[in-house]
Amino acid sequence: MIFIVMAKMTLKCDNCGTSFQKEKGEYNRRIRLGYNKFYCCEDCSAKNREPIHKVIVRKCLWCQTEFESTTHKKHRKCCSDLCARKVSQSHVDTSKISNSLAKYHIKNGAKSKTPKPCPNCNKKFIGRAKYCSKECVRAKKREHLSEYEKYKRECQFQFGIKNYPQEFDFSLIEKYGWYKPKNHGDNLGGVSRDHIMSVKWGFENKIDPKYIRHPANCQLLIHNDNVSKGKKESITLDILLERIRVWDSKYSMGAKHCW
Repeated sequence: MIFIVMAKMTLKCDNCGTSFQKEKGEYNRRIRLGYNKFYCCEDCSAKNREPIHKVIVRKCLWCQTEFESTTHKKHRKCCSDLCARKVSQSHVDTSKISNSLAKYHIKNGAKSKTPKPCPNCNKKFIGRAKYCSKECVRAKKREHLSEYEKYKRECQFQFGIKNYPQEFDFSLIEKYGWYKPKNHGDNLGGVSRDHIMSVKWGFENKIDPKYIRHPANCQLLIHNDNVSKGKKESITLDILLERIRVWDSKYSMGAKHCW
């Protein structure tokens, strides 16, 4: 067996001045790579290692305040997210985006502050949105609905049952859970909110939707029972109006509800 003894040379640490031994071949290799400083240990090497990213001082585009950044964050132009949002909202630099995208921004009010008409109500407004309000958005979507679909949407319950713990049987929810279709939880045997007087009957008899969506016309029912209920009405209009009168007198000074 042949042992090869590598020649060593004595060097002086460029950090602490301590003498240490290093193989001559490794020394020559590092010299060829351009290293001209040598350290006795990793701690000395770390103390003299130059940072990968240098700290530089920049001036904020919005408030002109000087702030420190690093060389790898070349895209940072502002001192904070708030200033960055203000800069982005103040103008759109069309020279840095495509022509089609620039036309879109200008058309939707990103660069120009010229009022534009709402497609639904013709009210003039300034902004990127297509419609002036959420009400106009909903009104535009309802244009393509049938009369029954519009009526059905207006009859949707607009209150929370938690505001009326004495009126509903919450033990059903604890036992069966809320009804969920297969693509949203798959609990077909759960509980759903049911209209005592059905929406279909209310539409056929031209009943005001505010009576159909009233909390007094709501009951908790297992979804399978709700489906099998059919077209049989379990309440008359006179009884429903009396329930609504009692409900409103009971909760007129209590929990708020929207119907």
